[in-house]
Amino acid sequence: MNRTTRQPTPRLETDRLILRGPLPADADDVYETHRHKSVADGVISIPHPCPPDHGEAWIRWVLEEAPAASLHIWVLEDRGSGRVVGDCGAQIDLKHRVAGVGYLLHPDHRGRGLMTEALRAVFGWLFEAHTPPIERIYADVFPENGPSLRLCDRLGMTREGVLRGSVRKNDRQRDAVRSAILRSEF
Repeated sequence: MNRTTRQPTPRLETDRLILRGPLPADADDVYETHRHKSVADGVISIPHPCPPDHGEAWIRWVLEEAPAASLHIWVLEDRGSGRVVGDCGAQIDLKHRVAGVGYLLHPDHRGRGLMTEALRAVFGWLFEAHTPPIERIYADVFPENGPSLRLCDRLGMTREGVLRGSVRKNDRQRDAVRSAILRSEF
């Protein structure tokens, strides 16, 4: 395999979740998660309110555009209900062997450790199974998003600093707290 060829997004499994690529049938569940203001407020690319066709448009974007951008996107399927309760992704820079991660979870499923479980699986794939292995994973989080910052802490990430005015959300520049973990720390 050519070391610069993009690997397909793998199916990952945890005790309570199946992480897999989205399917057109997931559109209603995706919309149901993304439509919440608390979800949209924490994610740069999700508008609030979401248009009714947002789930379909998002899945179409993931299937058509994400591979060209070196993005791996997983939906989080709850093993018990079979419903999609969130999603996460990793944008990979193979030249520098780094990956930025993003994630979101339906408000009704927060506080149960599901995203910690999902991201541990993603980190494991990036650090251990991905070829070439990623050496550093980072996340950029809005400073007021305490639960997401605590998630980064639980994952063993180190808060490295505030990226002032680094992202644009709702027509204004926003700060982001960067947290990261190295492969040697995982």
